[in-house]
Amino acid sequence: MIGIAAILYQSPGYWTQPYHTSALSGQACVDELIQGHPDRIYNKPGMRLHVFLTFVANLRALGGLERY
Repeated sequence: MIGIAAILYQSPGYWTQPYHTSALSGQACVDELIQGHPDRIYNKPGMRLHVFLTFVANLRALGGLERY
């Protein structure tokens, strides 16, 4: 199994697969992350949902972020 995984990892096709495929941007992208699968939000900004929501709340409280 490890040998097969190593071969696949080294193949050029592995690195050309699209990773960020969402057509959304801005607020729509953030809304999709918040409402989507919990692991997906961790992969994008690198934090769990509750940490991200706390981060956003702190930015709003400090005046660095506004919701339109």
